[in-house]
Amino acid sequence: MMERLEARILNLEEYYRLEDEYDRIKDSKEREVRLELLERIMEAAMDLDVHMNEYMYDQKMKELQERGVKFEMMDREPVVSQWDRMFDALVSTEAKANAKHYSDQFRWHLFSFELLNAVKGEDAGTKFDAAEKDELFLFFDYDDSCYRVTGADKLTVKDIMELQEYGKFDSADRYFFDPKRKWCYIMTHETEWCGPYFYHL
Repeated sequence: MMERLEARILNLEEYYRLEDEYDRIKDSKEREVRLELLERIMEAAMDLDVHMNEYMYDQKMKELQERGVKFEMMDREPVVSQWDRMFDALVSTEAKANAKHYSDQFRWHLFSFELLNAVKGEDAGTKFDAAEKDELFLFFDYDDSCYRVTGADKLTVKDIMELQEYGKFDSADRYFFDPKRKWCYIMTHETEWCGPYFYHL
């Protein structure tokens, strides 16, 4: 993961030390001037960070389009309903209730609580890259964005990680699924501990 530019440009520890030091200046006019200038430095670094990420995202999307991968926005509700019918419906309400500490807060808990036996970690990514996938769907938990991805056979985990790094596909949990071939690949917001998961019916 690329380090944020403000952290690369500024010594944040020193920045916060200066902020505290300026906060204690008795001359209120001088205090306000210094704090405002310091804040402008941070805002400029953050603006540069946003600009760079947007630029890198646009470049990555152009590269994907040149390779034949296209993301088309679509209505989320029917896609999520289809995922729920295909995967969530495999586990009974009773089985979910009997699973110790199970929570339906996230759909991927079906896999983290092993109610469905999925391939995990790097092996899941390997399965995704190798999966036959001319078209798939992408949706997120707690985000209204949803995409139909065509030319998906050319989309790799590395591509997804780069899009996430540039801040556009970092919307918590990402669900990729192919309803025709009946598999899903999930990258969670807790990837260090949970996931990614690949599950095939």
